Amino acid sequence: MVTTGGATRGLAQEYAVVTRVPRHDLQTTDPSLLRLPSGRLLATWAFRDHGGPGTPGWDAIPTERVRLATSSDNGATWRELPPIAANTGHPFLHRGELHLLVDGHGRRNLMIARSRDEGESWTPFVTLFEGSYWNTPSGTAVKQDQWYLGFGVPNIDGVYNARGSGLVVLAADLRRDLLQVSSWRLSEPLRYPGTPNSLSAGLSDRPDHWLEPNVVNVRGHLRLVARCRIDHQATANLAAICDVEDGENERPRLSFRQFYPVPGGQGNFYILRDPVGGLFWMLSNLPTDSQNTALMHQLRARGFTEVSGGAGDERRFLVLSFSVDALNWFNACFLAMTPEPLQSFHYATPLIDGEDLLFLSRTSCDAPNQHDSDLITFHRLSGFRRLAPKFLCV
Repeated sequence: MVTTGGATRGLAQEYAVVTRVPRHDLQTTDPSLLRLPSGRLLATWAFRDHGGPGTPGWDAIPTERVRLATSSDNGATWRELPPIAANTGHPFLHRGELHLLVDGHGRRNLMIARSRDEGESWTPFVTLFEGSYWNTPSGTAVKQDQWYLGFGVPNIDGVYNARGSGLVVLAADLRRDLLQVSSWRLSEPLRYPGTPNSLSAGLSDRPDHWLEPNVVNVRGHLRLVARCRIDHQATANLAAICDVEDGENERPRLSFRQFYPVPGGQGNFYILRDPVGGLFWMLSNLPTDSQNTALMHQLRARGFTEVSGGAGDERRFLVLSFSVDALNWFNACFLAMTPEPLQSFHYATPLIDGEDLLFLSRTSCDAPNQHDSDLITFHRLSGFRRLAPKFLCV
């Protein structure tokens, strides 16, 4: 295990390296973590060129590949499996077998495959829906044998993340074979509703939008909670709440409810419900000074990237929060942190494993900036439930 940060430590600061970039012109992204029926851990991620969506030639980059690795020693060491020609992987278990939901090259089409040997080989991919859909691995929910996932429609107006970006919710019938197209249903895209003037500081002319949604089931009520980039992330800690309605025999429906304060809502966050006690747990990044333009000038001079946002795109403080309703959040702890703003622990994907919380982090250690990560790291927080008062359990 590696320890970072010197005296500045989070409760899950130590990590094992799952992978590092093979070349300096690549970055790691989109990690996911799963416990397989054999007891081994499965990690997935992708390698991409530096820069982000919207940069010249990004959709044509041939290095987008889903990578997989397994660990037989609870995350201490990892063995890579054959890569898959796709953009982002969402691994999950159904009827005891490993499935992989992906979006294809250039964030096009939603496809699925199944493995009966825990990722060593796969069936041919089946295209479920054609079009432009994308999400990094994020929180999902189940209600009455239906599994719900959220995805972004990044070019609903023909331009990536333009004003008017959309969200959809995907529903899978867990009673059926998920390699059958008829087992899946997709909502109509819901367009970004626009930002009230009172929520913007007017520090950027870039279009506001939402992306990277989580779906939660709160006592039978389905909500979609989406990340909001407002004023180039100068308005931080704000997310969008949407209602999910589903008659099961129709397409699910999304409707915008409200903007709501969520810690780290300007960046990627992952919401996970604990079946023990029923609390929701969230991993997210908190910024220190999202509207300080003077700080931004200093950071930019040192290499801080504005691919995703301005000063609010700081990713060096990874925090854990808990909630009863997935709306009102209490801070549990700092999971990992670094005093260096050009380093980061971000896009963390959790897994509840008995009494412990495991997670993978897209980590910038020796990378050029806080966005273009050079590592995927594995972390463990032992006895995480002790961080929440017992009387909050529902």
